[in-house]
Amino acid sequence: MTGERLIRALSPSDPFITETRDAVSGILEVSIATYDLPSIFSLLTGVLSSLGMEISSARINTLVLPESSAPGRRKKTPPLPGRGIMDSFSGRIGRDETSSSFQKRVNERLAELIPPLLSSTGPDRAAAARRRVNEWVAAAVARLESAGKTTLLPVDLVLHKDLPDYTWIELTAQDSPFFLYSVATALTLQGLSVERVEINTVSGRIHDRIGLLDMEGKKIDDQKALNLLRFSILLTKQFTFFLGEAPSPYAAITRFESLLEELSRSPDQEQWKDLLDNPEVLRELAKLLGMSDFLWEDFIRLQYENIIPLLGAAPRTSGAIFEAPVSREDFEYRLQVALSRLSGYEEKIEGLNRFKDDEIFKLDLRQILAPEEDFLRFSHHLTRLAEAVVSTAFMLAEEELKNRYGRPRTVAGLEVPWAVLGLGKFGGQALGYASDIELICVYSDNGTTDGEQQIPNPEFFDRLVKEAAGIIRTKQEGIFRVDLRLRPHGSAGPHASSLERFTSYYRETARSFERLALVRLRRVAGDGELGRRVEIIRDEILYVDGSLDLKELRNLRQRQLEEKNRPGSFNAKFSTGALVDVEYTVQILQAEHGREYLSLRTPSIHQALEELSRLGIILSTEAQEIIWAYRFLRRLINALRMLRGSARDLYLPDFESDEYTHLARRMGYKGKQDMLPGEQLKTEFEERTARVRGFVEHYLGREALPFRGTETVADLILFPERSLELRTEILRRYGFKNPKRGIHNFESLARESGNREAFVSVAILAVQELMRRSDPDMALNNWERFAAAARNGGELTAQMLSQPTRINLLMRLFSGSQFLSDILAREPDLFNEITDPALIHRPFTRDEFRRRLAAETEKAPYRKRFIAALRWTKKREILRIGTRDICYGAPLEEITLELSLTAESQIREALNYAWLETGGKGTVPVVIAAFGKLGGLELNYSSDLDLIGILRESPENRGLDKEEGRKLMERTRELLAVSSPVGAGYRVDYRLRPFGRSGDLTVSLAALEEYYRNTAAPWELQALLKLRLLDPDPRTLAAFEDRLRPLLLERREAKEIITAIRNNRQSALRTNRDLQRGLREIKNGPGGIRDIEFLVQGLQLIQGPEHPGLVCGNTLQTLALLGEMEIMKPRDLRSLNEAYRFFRRIEHFLQLYEDRQIHTLPRDPEQLEALSQRCVGLPGGEFLQQLDALSNLVIRLQEEYFSACE
Repeated sequence: MTGERLIRALSPSDPFITETRDAVSGILEVSIATYDLPSIFSLLTGVLSSLGMEISSARINTLVLPESSAPGRRKKTPPLPGRGIMDSFSGRIGRDETSSSFQKRVNERLAELIPPLLSSTGPDRAAAARRRVNEWVAAAVARLESAGKTTLLPVDLVLHKDLPDYTWIELTAQDSPFFLYSVATALTLQGLSVERVEINTVSGRIHDRIGLLDMEGKKIDDQKALNLLRFSILLTKQFTFFLGEAPSPYAAITRFESLLEELSRSPDQEQWKDLLDNPEVLRELAKLLGMSDFLWEDFIRLQYENIIPLLGAAPRTSGAIFEAPVSREDFEYRLQVALSRLSGYEEKIEGLNRFKDDEIFKLDLRQILAPEEDFLRFSHHLTRLAEAVVSTAFMLAEEELKNRYGRPRTVAGLEVPWAVLGLGKFGGQALGYASDIELICVYSDNGTTDGEQQIPNPEFFDRLVKEAAGIIRTKQEGIFRVDLRLRPHGSAGPHASSLERFTSYYRETARSFERLALVRLRRVAGDGELGRRVEIIRDEILYVDGSLDLKELRNLRQRQLEEKNRPGSFNAKFSTGALVDVEYTVQILQAEHGREYLSLRTPSIHQALEELSRLGIILSTEAQEIIWAYRFLRRLINALRMLRGSARDLYLPDFESDEYTHLARRMGYKGKQDMLPGEQLKTEFEERTARVRGFVEHYLGREALPFRGTETVADLILFPERSLELRTEILRRYGFKNPKRGIHNFESLARESGNREAFVSVAILAVQELMRRSDPDMALNNWERFAAAARNGGELTAQMLSQPTRINLLMRLFSGSQFLSDILAREPDLFNEITDPALIHRPFTRDEFRRRLAAETEKAPYRKRFIAALRWTKKREILRIGTRDICYGAPLEEITLELSLTAESQIREALNYAWLETGGKGTVPVVIAAFGKLGGLELNYSSDLDLIGILRESPENRGLDKEEGRKLMERTRELLAVSSPVGAGYRVDYRLRPFGRSGDLTVSLAALEEYYRNTAAPWELQALLKLRLLDPDPRTLAAFEDRLRPLLLERREAKEIITAIRNNRQSALRTNRDLQRGLREIKNGPGGIRDIEFLVQGLQLIQGPEHPGLVCGNTLQTLALLGEMEIMKPRDLRSLNEAYRFFRRIEHFLQLYEDRQIHTLPRDPEQLEALSQRCVGLPGGEFLQQLDALSNLVIRLQEEYFSACE
């Protein structure tokens, strides 16, 4: 179809159209027609490149559309763009990719992008689309980088502003992945419109010319804008290679462009360009720019001139920005030096906060960029910084208050000491990014100050705490925020407590959770002696008196969970199995055993766990597991706070969201093998939190986990001793209808694996896939059957973990087809075949099918073994093809072709064997031809094989008498159809031969021609359209074409053809038993597959004399020909194509489910829902609505086209 015709065929319901064409030397041409939308050229190049296309040439066609191109759009709907475009690209695709599978994937991605761009307005619509494409590109770049395929190469760029119509850029470079996308992205981010492209690649060398206009449709003449354009293209092209390093690729690329705009104004532009040509600098810059909004807004954007020169440095300790102080004293010394240069109270407060923010930023940079800077080191440095800041803030505040009120003194006139004590993460020396600084302040005695304006000591210290807390200012919520709520009486109490008040409160009044918090109390500032006295008092109250009420703690935890619960979400701090459960449990164990073991009286949770293990209170393996869980949860919370810039929102994003992927990348996960960063985070998260829940239940009892709903399959696998009620509840949440059987299935799988710890990761990934399936119970049961048959559970688990896509494949297979699952359970060795990329990602050729079959039949010494070889090979091929179909979504054309070639190879092999059995010698004198689905190379999984024997055209062929021909064909049918313990054969039907049941089983071409010319009924001429020789014998094929093709091109009355088709259909509908029983029939029912085929065949017979190329047995190919010959309107063509594919997909899923020749939808609502979910992922009601709409459309189009021909 021409570009203009494609563009004019666009509509709101069909906002894009794609076409593909295989060109020479493995090059694929992809044409995409759509509306001229913002950033469209960049989006299209990103889609194609992210799917693995190496674009070597491109063309742009633009057409102004009439307003009538959008009939019936509501006024509130954004108007359609006034121009349509057709961009054509040529290039290589993946070795295992086909043109149809690639087109299918392109269509899926365009369906995500184009409709939202059309249905919304404002700048955000384009940004959302660019963000999505950036995610795809970043993932593809990461895969290339892991394969070592990214290399930075120089680019020559020339700008032409004096040529007519456009500003032209010429680019010359060695070809590299994503070249065109990176250039298009730079142009888009500069607000430029790509109007013309001339892109060619010769011998790996790119020669591109791109014509540009600004957003007002004008040429770019301003020299500053041209300089920025040059600067942006050259550096964005290089930066694109490192998007895979960025947690948020879109944030990274847009911020990079902002930096380039700033740098382009610098007189040192060339120096900056040289610096940014360094791949290590770009790699680290990508990490920083995509890491955090907070870091960008408050630091990088303002300090880039100081930061960028330090990137890419080795060793990492070079450069002051990476030189972390090793002690609190070091921080305090440098802070005092900084403050000594300042005068005035307010100026010093500003200086302290500036120092604090700069040091936090440096520590953040170290953690992000320095591999050796693990979270524990980061937390240690951050705690030391907080100590220095808190201590200095209190000193500044004390000095200020002394100047106003004098020194606080006792009644006896002695100066009153005070101490600041840390609690929580601060007390435990475990601060994280954006952690609160939890404090309490204790002073020794009451009294008054000795200044001219005297105030009571309680008031002085209350003001001291408030003043010091106010000095420490936060840039955003929770970033080093001082939290005083853990003081005696909480928010209702004074900000500072006397030692007597502190002692009496915690000994007599404090609730158990407040006493438990004292485990992490630690002196951080003020008088050391007083601080130690407070710690001794704490030890007496908490460890000696033993005054904790566990029931009260459980009730508090219950209320906490109720307050923090968000259905369907997990809070990394407060949900069961999260950080608070680790902290509470360890602190309770410390409190219980601290009286006897002084070494447990530590604020550090790591030290406490190590001591609990050393003392034998907990197992050493448990201690190590909980330490790793604690570190993981701290890293997770740190990443969440960096992601959102807040210490308040600690809920994990939805697993399917981009935000979840960004979170995983922030935590340092990278795609490894087939496991994506998000999947790695998911598996570790569920395993770690399950271990925490097991730890809590083991030592505190089930009642210590009062809130259910966060347990996962990891709990089921790791702790099989959990109650049946809980395990049942877990599986019900995943959608299992028979959880008791599911428990047995999982337990059996875990035992078969031989390693629960390894298997739990497999189970976590598996249930994520099973939750999307319509029948997880069936899938799980089939999985267990397969694993038991494989008898190598450990090896199978290792295979799945090394290639997690195998898990998804198996779950789809096991939930989508009982028939295929049975094959795999009986033949588990075929697992490797259906997961081998070289065998599963592409369709086999005719020769490959023949070779694979011959390799089996050659080993068959006698007839029974020969039949078994046929059945086994058919079963193997059906498993592989069915897997490609329901698991990989291979295009319908490939599936039907492979099914046809499988049958074809079996027929030829059976015919040859039958000839030998009858005593034949030399070449078989008969060539088999196929009608129907096999003739059109569009077989389904349970199609009959409609065959006829044709005598071979050869001078040496003596022919066969009637009885010889009958025996040969009957033996062939028996070999193909007879039952075998190995598997089912084919249903072979010879009834479509001339004269039906009474005709000869083998006929000459002359007799065939005579029959169809003089005797055949009209419906038999329709059937003749699909007749195809299965043997490429040149002489016979030539005679076949000469004798039979002209019959199909003879002129006939259109009305006669249409009347015959209508009568045939009406008769079939009247006699169809399924329809009589009220069942929905997708093949023979009104508006089903048969009506599409009859419409196509009718048009072939009517239009064939004028268009001989229409004589084709394949329905989809004929539809394409009807479009190319402009016999059918593009929109109608797409509608029929969609309907045919939809109906055939339903047919395939029905037949694959239990290996039955079935075309009726189930009546049972649950079965219908399951079928709908398997086929198209729609609820049953929507599925039927779509089916009705397409069926009615087929009926209408058949009537329209037939009426137009009459």
